[in-house]
Amino acid sequence: MTVKKIGFLLVFCFTLLLLSPLGVWANDAGLTPEQKSLYNQMLKTFVAPDFCGKSLEECPAAITVDMQEGILQQVKDGATKEEIIAYWTGVYGERILAAPPKSGFYLSAWILPVVGIVAGVFILSMALKGRIGKGQQAKPKKKDIPDEYEEELQQEILKHL
Repeated sequence: MTVKKIGFLLVFCFTLLLLSPLGVWANDAGLTPEQKSLYNQMLKTFVAPDFCGKSLEECPAAITVDMQEGILQQVKDGATKEEIIAYWTGVYGERILAAPPKSGFYLSAWILPVVGIVAGVFILSMALKGRIGKGQQAKPKKKDIPDEYEEELQQEILKHL
């Protein structure tokens, strides 16, 4: 192999190393199974700080890699889930969370869909109940035909058969 080929191969390998996801590095970072679980959970808890709409696991942006490294260091230092969330929401605000917190104004994001579904089912059931009730009233009731017309009706039916 020539020097150019070896140099290209080294640059290529180094580039692949830099582009590999940090989640893979977490497996080799000497973390305990509990720390690995916390680290992976934290990657899913936050949205990328560049607001591309992806979780930290999925976003390839450089700022995301920095945040992943920060979270990895916090996990190694023994920080709890709440401490990690408090730190990163302090830096970027609550809009970085993948799911809104279940407190304060954001509680409405959890409650209103349920209330809307219950209200919709109630309104739909009342509307259907009203329509079914009207449908039953609109049906003509079978009236008794007097005997004198019954015989005449039978004759007319037989004529047309």
